Amino acid sequence: DADAFDLVTCCMVLGLCDYETAIWDMFRVLKPGGSVIIVELGKEGEVDYYGPYLAALRAGLPFHASLPFSLGLHPDRLGAADALTASLEEEGFIDIRTERLTFSMHFGDSEEEVWECFQPHVMPMIRHIRSQRVGEEEEAAAAAVEETAKNAFLTALRAQGPSSERWFRDNVAHVYVASKEADSFWNFLKIPVPVIPKR
Repeated sequence: DADAFDLVTCCMVLGLCDYETAIWDMFRVLKPGGSVIIVELGKEGEVDYYGPYLAALRAGLPFHASLPFSLGLHPDRLGAADALTASLEEEGFIDIRTERLTFSMHFGDSEEEVWECFQPHVMPMIRHIRSQRVGEEEEAAAAAVEETAKNAFLTALRAQGPSSERWFRDNVAHVYVASKEADSFWNFLKIPVPVIPKR
């Protein structure tokens, strides 16, 4: 429902969805005077945080030749500081503030453990899209697709060379905090107009 929440939070997912629509929806569901907090992975130097994830998607969905863009994914646009500021402003957010943070992630001590952390996020998307394109697959075929995606993920991770160690330890995130103005003209435009049934 519109104007339903005082606070909306979003952490490290906008690069893997239609982020402009997501920002529109965040604005729509916020109450006037409410706030949004968005945390998005940054991209600095040679570290490509989304690279292994997208490599797995491309391997599992070879018929999407222009991945990630054919799925509406634009992680390349969000790595820089202030990358989302213009989109937030366009939707009517005010008092936009950004902060750069560094943090460490630990997914395990082996490549298998790393894949086990990412597999629940990668494979459901692949299975869903494949089911729409090729229908339900037999167990052996589905297992082969998962193995292909896994190999692509790990190959992309290894390809970063020395940077792959930083991929776990020296991560950068950009935090956005913004507000929805109370009683603004923009808020009026976001409220769905009820349809009056004909008699």
